[in-house]
Amino acid sequence: MPASSSLSFESFIDELFLNDSRIDELLFDGFESLCTIAGDVKCYQTSPLSGYSIAKLQDFAYSQGVRWDPMQPAAGGCFSVNAESGVRHYRWHGLLAPVARDGLLLSVRRHRLGEFCLSDFLPDAEQESALKYLDSHHPVFVMGPTGSGKTSFMVSALLHCAAEERLAILEQIPEVPKLSPRWIRLCAQSANLSGEGSVSLEYLIDELLRLRPDRMIIGELRREEIFAYKRALLAGHASVWTTIHAANAEELPWRLAELGAASREEWEEILVSHSALVVVLSRQSPRFRGLWQFTDAGIISCF
Repeated sequence: MPASSSLSFESFIDELFLNDSRIDELLFDGFESLCTIAGDVKCYQTSPLSGYSIAKLQDFAYSQGVRWDPMQPAAGGCFSVNAESGVRHYRWHGLLAPVARDGLLLSVRRHRLGEFCLSDFLPDAEQESALKYLDSHHPVFVMGPTGSGKTSFMVSALLHCAAEERLAILEQIPEVPKLSPRWIRLCAQSANLSGEGSVSLEYLIDELLRLRPDRMIIGELRREEIFAYKRALLAGHASVWTTIHAANAEELPWRLAELGAASREEWEEILVSHSALVVVLSRQSPRFRGLWQFTDAGIISCF
């Protein structure tokens, strides 16, 4: 389906996903090639982006308050499309020249937040055991590769544990929807084209603590999020949930140290002192690979 100039970019992307409900992600390589991803299956075809231009895509980014140009060639964000059947959520990330040497690279991922439940990850017989640990107000790290359902699992578990709690969601890019009237959301703000108006996650942590949350979500741990996460823990707010790209619980201190804010030894001490929990997911079925906890005796398997 070629791009139609009468459609907004958001509506155009939404139609592509509606054409095949199995598709999880679209990867555009320039304006010529499209790769669709459904589970582990990739399919290449001619791109339908021919009706668009870099300028139109930049306008889409600017409408979200995101700068995207050769001076800031990497950008991303989230958008939602309202329909009679409900609200559909998408996340996008793009690169422009000169970083993308051959031109535009753009990925758009469908978010199924709110569509999944714990039974999509865990057998019913194991859910009670998992929730017993996850409801204990310890830090929770949900880890796994891209597409393993980290954010979906986190949201599903929190709907069980914290639907009636004051849950504060803090993100660099807005991603987690407000699925309970008790939940509140804050989002960092990038500088405008004049370099003004930025609001960091670390600044927002101090503001958030004054709002008396029972639990927190700090979006996927990357460079800036790691400092906010550490600040929240050391401020005495133990029940902070997040997602991170890592393969297993043993790698977590190394991965956190790689992102910054503390050394591996310091992170290991923080994880042990807070009895941090680690959920490991996989793209393959069963997606739930286990739940571990950092203790004085080492990293133990909870069940």
